[in-house]
Amino acid sequence: MNKIKIVSSEDKLKSLADIIQSELNVNILEDKGRARVNVEAKMIFCCILKGYGYGCSELSRFIGMNHASVLHYFKSLPNLLLVDRGLRFRYDYIKSEFACLDANTERQISYDPYQLNKVVDELKKELYALNKDNKLLHCKVLDKDIELDNAKSYAKDLKIRDGRLENIFKLVEERTRVGTEDNILIKLNRFYNGVYG
Repeated sequence: MNKIKIVSSEDKLKSLADIIQSELNVNILEDKGRARVNVEAKMIFCCILKGYGYGCSELSRFIGMNHASVLHYFKSLPNLLLVDRGLRFRYDYIKSEFACLDANTERQISYDPYQLNKVVDELKKELYALNKDNKLLHCKVLDKDIELDNAKSYAKDLKIRDGRLENIFKLVEERTRVGTEDNILIKLNRFYNGVYG
């Protein structure tokens, strides 16, 4: 492995951009889209370099963005790291890779086995909870399918049983204008009172 020495401020910025490109497959200098992976890559870039004393103006000039976006990244990423384990893992990994380069050491992967086991345990718990939720949703879908089948068979039974009224229903449905249903109901009621009264 080659040792990479970071010399100037711009070299430091380019080195971190290269690490992000190799790990996340995002070129933060050229990718201008709003896709989540692009935004997360720029957030990681800006927040890591903030820890090295870079300001929002310098970072925004380097990545070709407005300084307000960089300030937003500074505010948003810490909260996202609390709730998004995948993003936290990528952030920590890229930060450690950059720290290795900055310390003029070889670029190598250094994992803490205890932390990895902890992350794996958390992911297993989350997977178990998602499987449980999936089973509950599946049961609810089956219940709704049964209800739908019952409603369809009931409607079919009604149609067969009350076939003699089918023409009346069809006439009322075709001739009743939207918004006049209450009026028609009153008139039909009067009509039936007169016929059978």
